[in-house]
Amino acid sequence: MRGVSFTQPWGSFDVAFFPGDKLVLRSAQRAGGKPASASAAAAAAAPVRELVVPVSSVRAVAVLDAVPEEQAAFVLLGLKPALAVPWASAAAVASGNGATLDCLALRVPNSAPEESLSFAGSDGPPIRGNRAVALCVALGRAGVPPAAFLAPDAAVFSNAAAGGGGGGCSVRAAVKASQGHLFPLGDRAIAFVKKPAFLVSLRSLRAAELARVGTGSASFDLLLHLRAAPGGGGGGGEGGAEREGKVVEFGQIPRQELAPLRKWLEERGVPLGASAEEGAGGGKRKAAATAEEESDDDSDDDDEASSSDDEDDEDFDPKADAEELKAQDEAVKAEDEEEDGGEGEEEGEAGESSSDDDDRPAKKNKF
Repeated sequence: MRGVSFTQPWGSFDVAFFPGDKLVLRSAQRAGGKPASASAAAAAAAPVRELVVPVSSVRAVAVLDAVPEEQAAFVLLGLKPALAVPWASAAAVASGNGATLDCLALRVPNSAPEESLSFAGSDGPPIRGNRAVALCVALGRAGVPPAAFLAPDAAVFSNAAAGGGGGGCSVRAAVKASQGHLFPLGDRAIAFVKKPAFLVSLRSLRAAELARVGTGSASFDLLLHLRAAPGGGGGGGEGGAEREGKVVEFGQIPRQELAPLRKWLEERGVPLGASAEEGAGGGKRKAAATAEEESDDDSDDDDEASSSDDEDDEDFDPKADAEELKAQDEAVKAEDEEEDGGEGEEEGEAGESSSDDDDRPAKKNKF
């Protein structure tokens, strides 16, 4: 295919399949190496840009043939692992911004002529049809499995306009200052076009956050919290936007799309919140703290119950016990007087006083 318009990477590229699992993009030029137009003469002196894509790295192919306000179809290729961009500047490599690609996006105008493609050495018939369709068929013949191809489905997701008969499988959104459209894709992924293009696997999501929903604003934001890939790779799933442990933010989504988008996420089992893992951890910590507080409260209740039991005990009567002690002391005194011949009444009284002082506090301390 010659002169295929890509929005990511940006530019016009010739596309070809080669043996050995290779899909090659080369900056578009006329046969013979001449620029396509005189205005592109300066570009002819620049090095030819070439990107070699292993077909086996194409984990998902999203076909978006009804993009609002676009007289064109988009095809997104989700890649895993991400590819290094050979022509990335040193600054881009240093910052990590634009140095790799995990999603390729091409735009096919509805007015584009039909393509006729054939694989060298293949006995199969040539591939004919719309450029987007021809590319998908070629990817299938090159080894991309049928399950990797995705498309919007109105039976799975319809925007708020569908209630008024308008239909539509996308919602308006923006990435920073770039306006575009967000496409929920069945049970598998969510895509964004035009630029930058995203193709995010639902399996790669740790959580989805619906922000600014209670502010009275006319719009809200959708934040996708991505999982950190095992082993530090670029992320799992369909490929595309699998930036390890990062957050992808789509803003300025019209408020009327909140209900259908929330429903789609919930039905797909996507956790809603800032971070499901952090939220769960915070919940466990809060539960542990609550349990500890309840344990302390139970201990206090037990102490209070024990004290209450003592106070409610029918045998507990300090006045009666004191009188009983006094009677016992007087009996002992009488016995002593009989044995000693009634020596010293004052000494007996002193003994009684001493007995009261020594024994009664000890008895009181018992209670």
